[in-house]
Amino acid sequence: MRQLFAFVLLMFVAVGCKKEPDPVKDEIVLNQPVLQGDSIVLTWSKPANPDHTRYQIRRGTAPIGSFFDLTLVGDGAIPFLDDNRYVDNTAAYCPYLTYTVVGIRQNSLGVYSSSAGGSNTVIFERPNLKTIHAEPFDVQFDAQRRLLYFFDKKGVITQYSLTTNAITKVINTAATIGYCDRTTYNGVPEIYVPRADGWVLVYNALTLDKIDEINVGASASSVVANQGLLFVSVDDPAGHPLKVYSRATKQLVSAASGRKITRLKMLPNSNTKLVGISDGYDSVQRLSLNDLQYFTFSSTGLPTANTAIPFDGTQLMTPGIFEVCPTNNTIITSREGNIYNENLQFQGKLLRGTANYTSFAYDPTGRFIYAGASTISVGWKQRVDVYDAANQTLSRSITTKAYPFRLFADGTNGIVVVSSISVVATNDRTSPVTDMVVEYFK
Repeated sequence: MRQLFAFVLLMFVAVGCKKEPDPVKDEIVLNQPVLQGDSIVLTWSKPANPDHTRYQIRRGTAPIGSFFDLTLVGDGAIPFLDDNRYVDNTAAYCPYLTYTVVGIRQNSLGVYSSSAGGSNTVIFERPNLKTIHAEPFDVQFDAQRRLLYFFDKKGVITQYSLTTNAITKVINTAATIGYCDRTTYNGVPEIYVPRADGWVLVYNALTLDKIDEINVGASASSVVANQGLLFVSVDDPAGHPLKVYSRATKQLVSAASGRKITRLKMLPNSNTKLVGISDGYDSVQRLSLNDLQYFTFSSTGLPTANTAIPFDGTQLMTPGIFEVCPTNNTIITSREGNIYNENLQFQGKLLRGTANYTSFAYDPTGRFIYAGASTISVGWKQRVDVYDAANQTLSRSITTKAYPFRLFADGTNGIVVVSSISVVATNDRTSPVTDMVVEYFK
């Protein structure tokens, strides 16, 4: 009897210890991305659950941050994927990219919905990519010394060497600043920094040490330095938005009447002619504040009369997208590529199609216009378009890795493209770009 009891007990134990089958795994395993040229190849495992008939890709541009669904938004929108492989041809040119894959179910009504969970998250690091951490609203290029200057609206100035590919100096001017200028005065390269507190500060352009300061009596938005004179645009309620100061004495030389100015530029073929540009919007009267003005001065800095035609206000103006041809003083501005002659007569615009431009540069001969485009659109990438300046027709397009922010002609070297790893806005009233890269093209 005892033997029978022991046998029965042993059978119960054997049944109780019988191994249960493993549950069906319902997970997606995303493999480490592989770089293929400038593209990134993604592959992942298919889950056992047959309800997961399709997939969507989500991508971020930092090791920790937000993901964006490539099937719905972003550059290069794609449909839900049937395969477990995807080649990302539109990945941002940035140090880090993060990816995850989500399974998609289809119900009896044919409606798609994502599953409760996704794949593991993988981080891809681009090899040998150096970014310049800055948040500029403007960039300037010193071709002779191979230096770039990044100007942050909050007052940070970053100096970057193209020779060493490294940041060489960073200073914080502790004020809201406007459009700056550079020149050599008494043998010293200087940077002139207009400030919202009514001062123009002078820095050594090589060391970024402060040299001098000039009180201009009102919030200053822009400065142009030329032959010992500083032309400063100020917020002057008396109707004199352009004031001229002596660099030597720091005293006021003259003031020109006109309308509010956001940015000044001196015409390259003259020491006495300037154009001023502004943009904005009056939310009360719902009026555009686009404006373009022309100023002439004597050699001593006194205003003189000119024959410029008053700006009609019909075309878009953008101070941050504003260049002058070095040979004939033609002016180009805004995402539309609006072109004016020296006397402010509208000449036409670039035949841009659906492109929105963020920056322009003329080659030294004035024959070509380089236009940086960074608008996201299905079917095309960020690029630089090259136009024939004489008839505004497109000559060729150059694909860039990042989003063009500023372009600079560099003589026989071609052009220097300062690009952002994030999309660049086409107006001056949005958040600044961050993290820059430098590209070169001919």
